[in-house]
Amino acid sequence: MRNKKLGLILGAALIGLTLATARADAALLNIDILLPDILSNSTGVYNYDAATDLFSSTATPLTITFTGLPGSHLSIIGPKSYSVGFYVNSSGNFVSGIAGDDLVISGNIDVDGDSVIDYSGDLIRGEVTRFGWLDTGTQFDLFNYTFDFTGGALSSYYAPYSYKGGDSMSSEHSSFTGSFATNFSGTKVKHDTAPIPEPSSLLLLGSGLLSAALLRVRRKK
Repeated sequence: MRNKKLGLILGAALIGLTLATARADAALLNIDILLPDILSNSTGVYNYDAATDLFSSTATPLTITFTGLPGSHLSIIGPKSYSVGFYVNSSGNFVSGIAGDDLVISGNIDVDGDSVIDYSGDLIRGEVTRFGWLDTGTQFDLFNYTFDFTGGALSSYYAPYSYKGGDSMSSEHSSFTGSFATNFSGTKVKHDTAPIPEPSSLLLLGSGLLSAALLRVRRKK
């Protein structure tokens, strides 16, 4: 009887953890953007193809800040580009990345203003790991995703965070209505890309449920 109760308690804890993780990609992700922070201008576009499940966006990286202080935004110059692509199923959940790097941000950065480029070429390369979205009911919609940093000139800034990064994007002219069963797209897209700390809320929830279950069993004994 005691083993049966233990099984029920642990089973309930695991179900709770499963429910918590199952919807992690079905809404806007809760991510904390750190530094350095790369911003793109509003000339970006995004597109979702329901036939192929491909979600993609291109933009132009504009500035980067290493300190976040007023006036600390440095221009990204020279040949520069932003592109990201990954697959999202009809429920709006992340499925997988594309062939090659899912995310590539390129450009040149002169940190100290001495006309010598300090960071150049691919600044960030990454593989997307999670995807979130928010249909606001207007033409202004929000999307975000996390990625594993795989390379680029800004490597040293991502290493302390287990090579995790995040991107928050908005579209001022979006045709998204909350459904991934049909095509949708948007213009005037902006991106905000930076390192993020390792997500821990779901892990804490799972460990808390299991700890509570084991503590209850121990007290009964």
